[in-house]
Amino acid sequence: REAGGSVDVVLRVREGVSYRFGAVGFVGAAALEEARLRGRVAKETAGVFTEGRLDAARRGIEDEFRGAGYFAATAEARAGEAVGTAVPVTFVVAAGERHEFGAVHIRGARDVRPEFVWNRLRRLRGTVYDPK
Repeated sequence: REAGGSVDVVLRVREGVSYRFGAVGFVGAAALEEARLRGRVAKETAGVFTEGRLDAARRGIEDEFRGAGYFAATAEARAGEAVGTAVPVTFVVAAGERHEFGAVHIRGARDVRPEFVWNRLRRLRGTVYDPK
């Protein structure tokens, strides 16, 4: 320990094997084209395998489904046993039902005119719900 309260620290790092993403598969994702999903996870799965990148890819798949109207979609990421240095990954998707805007019913509007609400929402009827 030196004067003034500072300390020299020596950190020894022993590097191990660097793993990369291997084959990427999808189960239960028939509602969207596989090419669309592969494009969504391409950035995260192109490099070194990490749990953080795997989770980012999983979240991306959920976002893609939600943007296509599957608001309650969930995805699970499963990393398989490494083949050499490549870790195969499977995303298991539960898409749920596709949500679209239906009929507009206005009830109990006291502080806003019903026509105002109707004019804002009528053009959404029949369109796919996208949380963005």
